[in-house]
Amino acid sequence: MRHSLSLSMETSGLLARKINFSVLEPKTTCILALCFIHCCIVGPVFADDQLTQQARIKFEEGTRSVRERDYQNALQAFQDSYQLRPKPLVLYNAAMCQKALFRYVEAANSLRKCLDNLEDTPSDRHIRALAQQALKEIEDKIGTLILKGIPKGASVIIDGVPQRDKAIGHPLQMDPGHHQVTVSAPNRQDFKDTITIQPSQVLRLVVFLPLLPAELVIESGTKDAKIYVNDQHVGSGNFRGEFDVGPVEVKVTSKGKKDHRETLVLHPGQLSIVNAMLEPKMPAATLLVMPTHTNSSQKPLTDRENIIFAGSIGAMALGILSVGIGVGYTIKGSRDFQAGKQAGENYELHGDLAEYDRWLKIKNETLPADKKGLTIGYSIGATLITSGVLLLLQSRILGKRQRDKMSVITGVDGLSVRF
Repeated sequence: MRHSLSLSMETSGLLARKINFSVLEPKTTCILALCFIHCCIVGPVFADDQLTQQARIKFEEGTRSVRERDYQNALQAFQDSYQLRPKPLVLYNAAMCQKALFRYVEAANSLRKCLDNLEDTPSDRHIRALAQQALKEIEDKIGTLILKGIPKGASVIIDGVPQRDKAIGHPLQMDPGHHQVTVSAPNRQDFKDTITIQPSQVLRLVVFLPLLPAELVIESGTKDAKIYVNDQHVGSGNFRGEFDVGPVEVKVTSKGKKDHRETLVLHPGQLSIVNAMLEPKMPAATLLVMPTHTNSSQKPLTDRENIIFAGSIGAMALGILSVGIGVGYTIKGSRDFQAGKQAGENYELHGDLAEYDRWLKIKNETLPADKKGLTIGYSIGATLITSGVLLLLQSRILGKRQRDKMSVITGVDGLSVRF
């Protein structure tokens, strides 16, 4: 389909000349109308000065490029002409070139700017009608992108172009086709995705930026040293690896050397170094305890029995209290587990990163603390109750034993001495 178009240039308000040319309609888009379709219009009015002459040259260059179907150069020429002498008609021509290049969002912006600068004259009213019609057609081709779940402080880049901060979180107009979306935020992994926008489509894209893992380096200085992180064996000698952020417990052991234990908090994207140089164990000294030779019927023995009996009762009471603490941590852990489960479901349903961070905190901090609390409570409780029972038995046995019997005392290094 061929449309005959004509442009005329006026100087000092008088018709100077007409330029007639034809534009072939591209196969994949509507006809590019550089001024008006099926009509002859008056071109932009330029005053005679140096800038005007340059603007006119650029305008004519744009019309020649259109005849050659070189819409990219035509667009550049019209934009240069508009910069020299801002005329609404020149901006309309630039919008038609942008439309031919399938840059519908830019074309719509150019048409809106053109409409804002038109005056209430017969020629401008004609341009207004055509610009409004073209804008309606172009807006039907534009899609919309809505990004969900963008964390605070994030930056968005679409097709290599950074988006303004005020545009983030609001609907973004997009040309139909494929687009590369990149979202970045401090201490989080980048989100990258290729999307396809259809004409008039509203696409909602949920953005997920997980926290960067933390890097942990453990140096023991001992080749056969065993390294544990959160009670999990991770290596020997020296170790380097990545872990989820949050508190971790490090333990390094080696035969004949003192264990190294350390608790630290790992932060996203940061390197933490643990210097676990193990020291050799010192030989233990043998402790010798001399027994007191007293008769079982004497008062000092009765006092000792009473002391041991009181100690056994106290140990069992503390043991029961510790078990109660363990029960409390068990109940708390169950509630925290349900809260974490709910936070995870909220994140999956709504893409709420606050719920994700809450779930991660419960997983890495709260639940391990609950587990540690109940384990310690039950362990200490069982130990104290057992110790109390043994002390109670010992207090009864001592009443029947004779103090003048020989006793065997064991030192801390395993050596025994008979008295």
